[in-house]
Amino acid sequence: MFDLQWIEDRFWIWVHYGATKLGRGELFETISFLTYLRETVLGPLAARRVGAIPRGVRHLEAIAPEEARNILATLSGYDRHEAGRALLATVDLYRRWSDADGAVVERRHHAEKLAMQYLHDVIDQGC
Repeated sequence: MFDLQWIEDRFWIWVHYGATKLGRGELFETISFLTYLRETVLGPLAARRVGAIPRGVRHLEAIAPEEARNILATLSGYDRHEAGRALLATVDLYRRWSDADGAVVERRHHAEKLAMQYLHDVIDQGC
């Protein structure tokens, strides 16, 4: 079962983790981590938006084609700037899609603020 509160409780920690990898120049780790976020967060949210069973990114192009096109922005080649942009796109989709259906979730606003500040600092320092 997909638990949006479970995702929210971890998402901003994950964003900080991805920013840490990006800041260290660990691009393979950052790219791999973006894949993890697509499979764990964005794919299930996209499926949920269209009333499908949340199963990572499996069959996403067929069951949620518009959402799959939006997820393209979270792809990154081996490039610091692209990886930073992809992390920001991941956050943007998470914010839009996790709020879209009115689910009652206790938001971790303080963690969000800190994670986003750190991500922007990392991006501004070298991406």
